[in-house]
Amino acid sequence: MARKTLLAVCVVSAAVYVAGYQHGSSHIQSEWEQEKNRLALARQNVSGKQMQSTAQVVTKYVDRVRVIREATEPIIKQVTVYVPDTVCDIPAGFVSLHNATAKSDVRVPQAASSPDDASTGTDLTAVATVVAENYTRCHENTEKLRALQRWVRRMQQTTESTGD
Repeated sequence: MARKTLLAVCVVSAAVYVAGYQHGSSHIQSEWEQEKNRLALARQNVSGKQMQSTAQVVTKYVDRVRVIREATEPIIKQVTVYVPDTVCDIPAGFVSLHNATAKSDVRVPQAASSPDDASTGTDLTAVATVVAENYTRCHENTEKLRALQRWVRRMQQTTESTGD
């Protein structure tokens, strides 16, 4: 009889263990699925906010660049009014230095041997036009950098606000 009782206790213990394991396993699986769904929803939310922020930053950047171009185009068109062609001819040394600087060339061009060194045939109007165009590009690049910085900050805020 003791054997039968011991066998019955073992069978009942095994049955309770298996039932508990299956119940615990299904409970954990259910929690796992809920967490996966919560994270997928959070990821979609973050992605939507990031797309919205990106669109806002790009729109603002495009508008700013348009404003810059609209402001500088009349200036560039008026260069000949403020800087007549007859004023002076630009020396080769200036043109070389300007071009090297524009290209970020680390080699310094050779200096002119005298103030009356050979002329390039480039007039002051052309130089003023190039300088005005360069400043326009500089302002556009400034706005591009600002927009990129805004975008990075917004992406960080969006990501950090989810807490995941």
